Amino acid sequence: MQLAQDGSCSLSGLLDPVNLHAADPLMDFVRLDAFSMHGDATKIAGLLSAYGVSATGQQPGQWPEAWLSRLPLYRMALALELYNWFTLIGQTSALPALDRELRRLLGQGGAQD
Repeated sequence: MQLAQDGSCSLSGLLDPVNLHAADPLMDFVRLDAFSMHGDATKIAGLLSAYGVSATGQQPGQWPEAWLSRLPLYRMALALELYNWFTLIGQTSALPALDRELRRLLGQGGAQD
């Protein structure tokens, strides 16, 4: 929620706690990006604003510079988690896209879907 100078509030977003983790909040942001924001700068800017995260000197909607080195690692962790989950439940149709994403994140090529 955002509080304006006149005392009014506006809703800037909602979080579904089902997939949230008790860990580094950046992991939750990576999950939100993967499942709903898909790199949309307006959505990222709204999320960061709602959390009071500022990216000084950057365009709105860009992840803070201090996070950039961790983003690929967290995206790999999410892809591995999903790969494991889909394997366990026998939903193998999702595995090729996850394999491509992991290879891309590891720098081995493969196009992103």
